[in-house]
Parts: sequence; C-alpha cells; structure tokens
Amino acid sequence: MSGVLAYPFTPTHRVEFTGGVALTSFEEQIRTTATSLRTGRLIADDSKTTPIAEALHLSSVSSALVSDNSIFGATSPIMGQRFRFDLEPVAGSINYTGALADFRQ
Repeated sequence: MSGVLAYPFTPTHRVEFTGGVALTSFEEQIRTTATSLRTGRLIADDSKTTPIAEALHLSSVSSALVSDNSIFGATSPIMGQRFRFDLEPVAGSINYTGALADFRQ
C-alpha cells in the first residue's frame, strides 16, 4: 500500500512525496502429478507450499524533484527533456536508502 502527494510549481516542475508499506514473502511450491502408463489417467495430484525465507516488512518515504517538458511522438518522446532527483529511505526488516538521479534529453 502506498500514496503519492505532488505539488506543482509550474506546468513542468513539481515536487513529489510518497510513503508506503510492503510485505514480501518467499515461498516454494512443489507440485507432483502421477499418471497411469496403462490408461493415461491422473492417479495423483499433490501440491505443497513451503516458506523458504522470512518475510520482509518494509516501510518507505520518498521525496523527489521532477521536471518534464517533453513532447511525445507515437511511442516515445521526440523533443524536450525530463529529469528526476529522488531520495528514498526504507526501514523495517532491512534498512537502506535509495537515491536516483535521472536526466534525459
């Protein structure tokens, strides 16, 4: 679950704030089927799910400065530029900070 709040300074520049929580689980599913060699009929069908690691509980907040004055063609931008500078600390089962700097022209 997450949410975004954006405040535009101009038609092309804005600041964004996001926050959210995530639960990521890791499990393995083994499915076994058996068929009769004589009749071809299904004689066994079993499925077993087993956790293979502890689930990750993460919460994050982010702030970004964004600009976009690009002009789109049929499938992609053909003129203009865009940039995004983003900082995102994450806390929970693991702690880290992500940083993003993206500029395209």
